[in-house]
Amino acid sequence: MLSQPDRQYADYGIYLPSSGNRIHGCIATGNTNTGIVVGPGSTVNGNTCSGNGFQGIDADSGCTLLANTCVSNGEDGILVDGSTIKNNTVRLNGDYGIQLAGNSLVDGNTAYDNTTGNISSCPSCTFGLNHAPTKKGP
Repeated sequence: MLSQPDRQYADYGIYLPSSGNRIHGCIATGNTNTGIVVGPGSTVNGNTCSGNGFQGIDADSGCTLLANTCVSNGEDGILVDGSTIKNNTVRLNGDYGIQLAGNSLVDGNTAYDNTTGNISSCPSCTFGLNHAPTKKGP
């Protein structure tokens, strides 16, 4: 388990592509690539990712993302495939707040003021109650 390091101004903040990692209470900010990258079946809980060049968090299939904050990243705040995403806050990211694929469960998240959209569409995903207001015209 990786807990509470401050990872900033590197290529990747935290890069753990192997399976079953646990990342808790970390800060990944100002990295040229992605703030946190985890492999399948990992848990990412209570982290802050901001000002990274690409995604705040990039999680492979079967991951659980809980109570993270992703702000002002160059692309998506959170990018996931077939994972559980609950109670995260994503805002002011350069693409989607939460970019979804493949049978993800998305519930209790707050997403606003993201450039492309707050939460991407995903026909195979299950959505609970999220706060993600639709952009209004100029």
